[in-house]
Amino acid sequence: MNPTHNTHYYAGIDIGTTGCRIAVISLKAQSLSDNTSQFLSYSEDSVELIYEDRIEWPEPTRQMLNGASSCTQEPTIWWNSVNELLLALSRYPSISSNIQALTIDGTSTTVLPIDQKGTPIDLALMYSDNSCLSQAKLIQQYAPNNSPAQGAGSSLAKWLYFYQNNVRTQTLNHNKHKILHQTDWIIGQLCGHYHYSDEHNCLKLGYDNIQQIWPDWLTALLNDTTSSSSTTNIPTTPPSATTTTSTIPTTAASGKTSHFLLPQLKQSGAYIATISKALCKRYQFNAKLKILAGTTDSTASFIASGANNVGDAVTSLGSTLVLKVLSSQAVFSSQHGIYSHRLGPMWLVGGASNSGGAALKKFFTTEQIHKISSQIDLTQPTHLHYYPLPAVGERFPIADRQKQSNTSPRPHNDNDFLHALLQGIATIEKQGYDKLQALGGPSINRIITTGGGAQNETWLAIRKNELKLPIVTAQHQQAAYGSALIALNASVRLSE
Repeated sequence: MNPTHNTHYYAGIDIGTTGCRIAVISLKAQSLSDNTSQFLSYSEDSVELIYEDRIEWPEPTRQMLNGASSCTQEPTIWWNSVNELLLALSRYPSISSNIQALTIDGTSTTVLPIDQKGTPIDLALMYSDNSCLSQAKLIQQYAPNNSPAQGAGSSLAKWLYFYQNNVRTQTLNHNKHKILHQTDWIIGQLCGHYHYSDEHNCLKLGYDNIQQIWPDWLTALLNDTTSSSSTTNIPTTPPSATTTTSTIPTTAASGKTSHFLLPQLKQSGAYIATISKALCKRYQFNAKLKILAGTTDSTASFIASGANNVGDAVTSLGSTLVLKVLSSQAVFSSQHGIYSHRLGPMWLVGGASNSGGAALKKFFTTEQIHKISSQIDLTQPTHLHYYPLPAVGERFPIADRQKQSNTSPRPHNDNDFLHALLQGIATIEKQGYDKLQALGGPSINRIITTGGGAQNETWLAIRKNELKLPIVTAQHQQAAYGSALIALNASVRLSE
C-alpha cells in the first residue's frame, strides 16, 4: 500500500482460474501520451500502484465427459473471494472512499446460469471446458467458418448447453433465468444489474466485432432453438465507450429479434451503474463509485504489460499460454483458434493454447518447478518433442478437441523432464506467433511476458533461444492492473 496525495483512485479486479486479485492505482501526471489506443494512453511513470491484494482457491474440477474434457467450478467461490478482498480494502477508508471507478476482468468463455435474484443455480462451465459437442455441431450449421463462436469451448456452445439441458433439478427458462459470463456476474453482484456484457467477452458468444452487431445467423440460431413466444426488442445502435445508455446492436439490414435473452453490450470501460447502496456501506466506498464494463483476463493482461505499438506482442504464461499482438487489422481463423479483439482503433490479434502452467502442474508443484528449473543444464538438448496439455483438446495454434498431450518418454532425471516440458511450451509459443503472422498479423518486434512463468529465468532463456526475438518481463504483470488502467482511462475520458 502506497497512498499519495492524489484523492482519485481507480480499481481493477481480476477473476482468474485459481484466485482473484485487486489493484488500485492513481494518475500522477495529467498528460495523455500520443498512443492511439484508448486503453494504452499513459506511460508507466505517470501511473502509481497504490494497493494490491489477492486470494487463492482450488483448481477447477476436470473430468472426461462424452469423450471430451469437462471443466467446472463452483461460482460462489468467486464472489466470496471478491467480498473478502473488498472487506480487506475497506480497512483503508482513505483509499476505498476515493475510488472513482472499478472494472472487472475474468476468464474468457467461463459462463454460469443464474436465477432472477442473481443466484447461481449450477456449476460454472470454465474456459477450458470442451464438452458441449452437440451444441458445437449445431453452431456449425449457422455460423461462418471463421466465427470465434465455433467450437465446443465457445461461450455460445455453453449457453446452448445450459438451455438445452436440465440445470441440477430444473430446466432453464429465459424469462426466469440468465446465462452470464464470469465477468458479467461479478459486475451484477456489485451493482445489481445482470443484463450487461462487453464486446470482448461476447466475441465467442457470436458477436460480430467488425460490424459491431449481433449477426443474423445468431438470431436465426437462437430463434430456432428456443421456444418462448415473447421477443426482445434490440436497438440497432452499436455500443460506444462514451455512451452511458445500454444498447444491444443487431443487424440493421434485417432488424430481427431473438427469443434468446442476449446481453446488452458495452465497450470495455463504458459506464454500467454505480455501486449498490448496501455494498457502498459495507466496503466504505464512495456512493458515486462507477462500475464499468469489463473485459477478458488476457486482454487486461495485455493492457497492463505496457505494449503500445503495432508489432508489440505479449505472452501470458499462466495456467494457459496466451499470445496476443497489437495489429492494425483484425485476423480471424477458427481453424487455428485465432481471433481478434477491438482495442480502440487497433486490434489485439491472438489465440490461447491450453498448454501452460496447468500442464506443468500435472507433474510438479510450483515450488518444485522453481527449484528444478535452477538445476537445468541448458547446454544439453533433450531431443524430446513434447506437446504438454493438462487434458485432451487444444485450441491454438491447432484447434483440435481430440489433441492428445505428448509428454513421453519421460527421462529418469526430473531436471531433464522439466527441461523438455518447458521446451515443448516454448515451441508451441513459436508456432503460435508464426501462425499469427502467416495469417495476416504483423511482424513481431518484441515479446513482453506476463503471468507466473514470467519470473522463471530458465524458461526465459529457453524461450529466447527458441523464438530469436527480444523478450522482456512486463513491469506490471497482473490483469487486475490492466483492468484498473481501463477504469482510469475511461473515467478521465468520460470527464473530458
